[in-house]
Order: sequence, then C-alpha cells, then structure tokens
Amino acid sequence: MAAQSQQLEQSSSYRGYVSFGLPPVPSLQHSTQFQEHAAQEAIAALQVEQGSFYGSYTPPVPRSLQNLIGRCSEPFEKQLSGTDVALGSTSLTISKEDVKRHILPLLKANEVPEEGIQVTVYDIAGEEYPMLFKRRRYRYFLVGPKWRRLYQRHGLEGDQHSLTFWAFRKVRPESLCFVITWRRLPAR
Repeated sequence: MAAQSQQLEQSSSYRGYVSFGLPPVPSLQHSTQFQEHAAQEAIAALQVEQGSFYGSYTPPVPRSLQNLIGRCSEPFEKQLSGTDVALGSTSLTISKEDVKRHILPLLKANEVPEEGIQVTVYDIAGEEYPMLFKRRRYRYFLVGPKWRRLYQRHGLEGDQHSLTFWAFRKVRPESLCFVITWRRLPAR
C-alpha cells in the first residue's frame, strides 16, 4: 500500500496530493496571471471610460498661449469617426456629456450654443483655426472650413486618431477657445 501511494504521489504534478482520478487543479501561478490580466483589462476600460488619458495633468499648451489662458476645463477625449473626417466634412461632433461637463460651465450668459459662438481652436503648434461652436438639434459641433484644414494638415483619420480637447477662456481678447491635441490609436 505504501508503494502504491508513493507511485501515485510521484505521478501527480503536486507533491503530497493524490488525485483519485479527478482533473488537476489549475496552478496558483496560472490563477494569479489570469487575475492580473483581468485587472489590467479593467484598468484600461476605466481609463477609456474616464475620457482622458491625461488624468489630472494639463495637456501640452503652445508657448504662445501660456499667458492668455484664463478659466479652463479639464481635458477630455474623443475618438475621431469616419464622418468627422469624411471628404469635404466641415464639422466635428462633440458629445453632449463632454459639452455639459467641460464647455457649458465656461460660457457667459450671452453665449448661446443654439445661435452659434465664434471660437478659436489651436493646434499644438499654436496655429489658429477660427470656427463656430454650435448646437443643432441634440448635437454639438465645431463647425467651419478650418476644421477640414486642421484634420487634413495633420493627417488625422477616422477610427485611427483620438483627439484631446481643452476648453478655456482667452484673457485678451476675452473669448472661448480650444486646444486640440491628438494621438494615434494602437493598431487592433
């Protein structure tokens, strides 16, 4: 009997464990690796859900704007869609939630999105793109031919780039402005 027990013990992948014909139990190392992978996926999903890969950090700002920035929003992110950069497109949609959270608190009482608000959009080089911030029906847009110029100049593509917006009040002359930066999304 002792020889039989020793033989079973040696044939088992676990020392001191007799299987009695049951399937082997996954190793603790495999379980830990699975949990770590699941945790990493949850963290990545949370970061996407938060809407900003900058966290609480201020995005890079063109040097020419540093002394002109008054009140400002936290940065927020939007993945470019095909319609945002379709041939001839002159408008960029911004989610209603992002507008409520980041842009509306910066507006003055006389600035009404339904009527359109003249804004200046800056790229990371400090290049100016005059546009109109407007609400049409239930959607918000940055509208104007300069949007087309911005995405064409920088080679931005739908479903391949993510934009980060940062809204602020310019001090001189006092007006609503945006800084837009971007990053290429990882290949899937």
